[in-house]
Amino acid sequence: MIEVNSLKKEYGENFLFKELSFNLLKNENLALVGKNGSGKSTLFKILNSEDEDFSGNFNILSKNIFYVNQDINIFLKKQNIENILFSDFLERNRKVFKFFDFSNFNHNLIIKNLSLGQKTKLALAYIYSKDPDIVFLDEPTNNLDFSAIENLKKNIKKNTKYINWRDEKKKEYYKKMNIYKNEIEKSKKIKEQARKFHQNSIKGVKKKLMDEKDHLIRSYKKQGFVNIKSRSGLLKKKTLEIKENAEKPEKEFETKFFTENVSFFENKPTLKIKNGNIGYERILVENIFIEIFFGDKIAIVGNNGEGKSTLLKTITREIPIFSGEIEVGKNIVFGNLIQDRSLVGDENLYNFFKLETGESDGIIFHYLKKAGISEEKIKKDIKYLSHGERTRALLSFFSLKKVNTLILDEPTNHLDIDGIFSLEEFVKDFKGSVILVSHNKYFLENCQIDRIYEVKDKKLKLI
Repeated sequence: MIEVNSLKKEYGENFLFKELSFNLLKNENLALVGKNGSGKSTLFKILNSEDEDFSGNFNILSKNIFYVNQDINIFLKKQNIENILFSDFLERNRKVFKFFDFSNFNHNLIIKNLSLGQKTKLALAYIYSKDPDIVFLDEPTNNLDFSAIENLKKNIKKNTKYINWRDEKKKEYYKKMNIYKNEIEKSKKIKEQARKFHQNSIKGVKKKLMDEKDHLIRSYKKQGFVNIKSRSGLLKKKTLEIKENAEKPEKEFETKFFTENVSFFENKPTLKIKNGNIGYERILVENIFIEIFFGDKIAIVGNNGEGKSTLLKTITREIPIFSGEIEVGKNIVFGNLIQDRSLVGDENLYNFFKLETGESDGIIFHYLKKAGISEEKIKKDIKYLSHGERTRALLSFFSLKKVNTLILDEPTNHLDIDGIFSLEEFVKDFKGSVILVSHNKYFLENCQIDRIYEVKDKKLKLI
């Protein structure tokens, strides 16, 4: 079905990948993993003829191919279905009911006005209803709720050689994650030992240099040389020879989001909603009463389309409250990571940080490098960053802006494993308030959340 031979993709002076070759046979599935910015999405774009700047070749023996990138709106636009009334779409595509439950969808909405999770469900159901030969799915679980993820897994596994990995097996999951984390800790200890060994080696080198220098000076004097400086070239040569024997340990990259820049204020409600109804053309959640104090970590869960993202947008006053009262503390500084938005545009990443924060070059580079953004990409336009790298950059931006209330809508979308682990630590250590929406149950459990609310049947309930 797919044959790839010696693909090579360059980014500036570096390679995203080179000599990449593989075959994919009929009814086989291939999982592609890697760090943010390592070229996973770029490979998909090449195989779907959206990126022609590469060397090597590939051959795909099928024309019934679908490609869903990380922006679901692009897929809907390409299929010419974004402006169709949802009820009309269902009439034309009755097969989609086999794949997902659409009972809570508003059938009177145009598709482009559905939530991102609903759009993703619709797009995946549409693809599988067409009996495709090949499907390229780039981060397909982004925005999907728990039940939808399970349905997607079943559809992928059906009649394929897909390796069964069931995320509901908590013990197995935690066992694997603990092994992974233990390996990371072991690696850190080894690197630290290597660093200390290197420091001791340098001390040894310096002592050896002094001994060699004393020996050479004594030797020169015995041979009758009075002007020792005339032999400085020999000393320098010997110095270089000894230094080359002290190997420098490989530097280990560790993602870190800083949490110390938080403006603190007294312990009173920073956010309060009373008798609140939220929504757009209709009420999605009604009779909301919630108080959030400074330092609270709150999670909101629920199925796609129930109104979770709408609630966050109401809290940040991006959209007005439908009815009722909402009070936001005057000292609140929001850091807003919205599900359908990240850093975008043609602006240079460094220039954006410089303009918005006013910090020194050293501080900006330090924060972004610790977030996993290379120096080369810091100097590039934002559009050249992967979605995961943009999320990392935005979290660093929040740190520099002294944000004290984080609004995180599906923050693990696009992040690699290292990024998710670092985000967990970021949320746990953050001194301010956190209000987040996530369908990643393990992420929620690891973030030490204080309270979890569920949006269901138009109600916000503490669970």
